[in-house]
Amino acid sequence: MWNELNGKRAEGIIGLAKRAGALAVGTEQVVESVRKGKAQLVLVASDVSDNTAKRLQDKASYRNVPLELLPIDMNELGHLVGKDHAAAVALLQEGFVRSYRKAISPAGSPAAASNTLSNPERNGYTDGRNE
Repeated sequence: MWNELNGKRAEGIIGLAKRAGALAVGTEQVVESVRKGKAQLVLVASDVSDNTAKRLQDKASYRNVPLELLPIDMNELGHLVGKDHAAAVALLQEGFVRSYRKAISPAGSPAAASNTLSNPERNGYTDGRNE
């Protein structure tokens, strides 16, 4: 759920990923990162053409990469990553995907309340260290 407050947080995560070199920007770079198995999450601007949306969806679906439609347009997405416009971006590191998901989750949701890997008692997950 993207609203004004968590949208700003999510935008910050995207900008941070860009500065860290963990972001593919633009349709061609995103498609290439998906093809090479580097993309962890594809984010698509709200006003991309139907052909671009289908191309990105098909590629991401084939490679089992999650894809989300953003509530911002290509100009806004481009501004976040230092370009005039960008149709799509791909987060290339799982840590940024987790941070992005946490940023957009509603404050009262379980995802925002706890990190499931760091709280094994709450979710039943155990890796053997907590027994």
